[in-house]
Amino acid sequence: SVRSIHFLDLDRGWAVGYISSGTAGVLLKTTNGGAAWATSPLIAAASLVMHRVLFWNLTYGWIVGDQGTILRTTDGAATWKSQNGPGIGTVNLYDMTVDVVNKYGFVVGEGGAIRMSVDRGQSWFAVQDNSVDGQSLYAVQKWGGGSASVVSRPCWDSGVLAVGHLGSMTGFQCTPAPPPPP
Repeated sequence: SVRSIHFLDLDRGWAVGYISSGTAGVLLKTTNGGAAWATSPLIAAASLVMHRVLFWNLTYGWIVGDQGTILRTTDGAATWKSQNGPGIGTVNLYDMTVDVVNKYGFVVGEGGAIRMSVDRGQSWFAVQDNSVDGQSLYAVQKWGGGSASVVSRPCWDSGVLAVGHLGSMTGFQCTPAPPPPP
């Protein structure tokens, strides 16, 4: 089952997910617009479900997944290194964004997990924010500078999009999205 697909251009892309009822993570790569996919190598974390893949260019990429997995490649997916560090934890991580130009990155996940990078995704640290109140965060979208917005589970379940804003260590503030036009 595929969880995420990321294309750099019309031909080159990657997909992550799992095989066999969520027991083995998988990374697939295409060089022909998805006409054919080949399995790409992962590290030992491949036994876990992978939820999001993101590439900045043909060289630098990241994957997030279950049990706090954050992987990074600097050689076009030939090898992957774990980016898990102190305080990262073992919660499932669902989405990420990395702004290489402005140096910031955000990862979000289960139970209000927020991870931040200030060095172009080379290392990550946990950000504590009581205003998230344990809500699982399923999506993150980058904005300018060191900020991003997230979608939380209660809003998702109720069919209402509420956006929380993450800033450079300033925390999460919930802001309901405007109603749709009539």
